[in-house]
Amino acid sequence: PPYPLDDREGLIYPSLFGFSDPREVWQSAQSMVRVLQFAGAQGDYCVSSGLTEPWARKHATIYDKTVAGAGYEVVMRTDAAPVVREFAAWLKYIDDQDVDILPGEWLEFEEGRTITGTSIAGFLVTRPREFQTMFPVGSSLAHWHYLVPVSAAELELAKTSDFDAVVDNVLSKNQR
Repeated sequence: PPYPLDDREGLIYPSLFGFSDPREVWQSAQSMVRVLQFAGAQGDYCVSSGLTEPWARKHATIYDKTVAGAGYEVVMRTDAAPVVREFAAWLKYIDDQDVDILPGEWLEFEEGRTITGTSIAGFLVTRPREFQTMFPVGSSLAHWHYLVPVSAAELELAKTSDFDAVVDNVLSKNQR
């Protein structure tokens, strides 16, 4: 208590990603959207905050009016600085262009290239498999859109075959 629960940054995010103070990676100049990085015992997470502000954004096309704001926040597990910067760049793109990134979509770095210092060519957008897919925002709910970093070969395979099988394979490989 008190309910309804809506303290994303002070309670919900820390309970999922670690109770350390997050590092602010990026803050929009035009909205409340920002990117936070949590360093936790289970690894580092980058997470958006502000897409679910009830008055700040229209809900994504896949969600009805019962969600808060766009209806989702974006999360990714990484501690690689170049990947964190790319995550922030995608959030800036979402904020600047007023577009959404939705489960089942992929995000490509620069065609034929990888993020500097990594083998990552893009991200697959899915639902998280290691924690609940939704969280409370006041009397509404919000969803997580989870970015899975992938190589060029994995990205091509996801584009041309079974997207979910590629996600499952990459996630299981990362858990080893």
